[in-house]
Amino acid sequence: MSAPYSNDLRTKAINAVEQGEYKTDASRILNISRNILDLWLRRGSNSSGQPEAGIIPAFGPKTEVGGAALSVGKSDPQETALV
Repeated sequence: MSAPYSNDLRTKAINAVEQGEYKTDASRILNISRNILDLWLRRGSNSSGQPEAGIIPAFGPKTEVGGAALSVGKSDPQETALV
């Protein structure tokens, strides 16, 4: 596993893009991958890598399994069965 990038490098990369630098140019100048830069930009200024407060993850409870819909949130066991 490679060593993690420094917070200073991460900050420089994010600031460069926010000031109008192209992502590709910033990643080449700072010698980081474009994918890492995109990941940092999605995370925002939160250096822990966790979603910031108020941000809802892009995934949630499954509502469909194997083509059969699930009734989510019903209290009657017969109503929660696969349809």
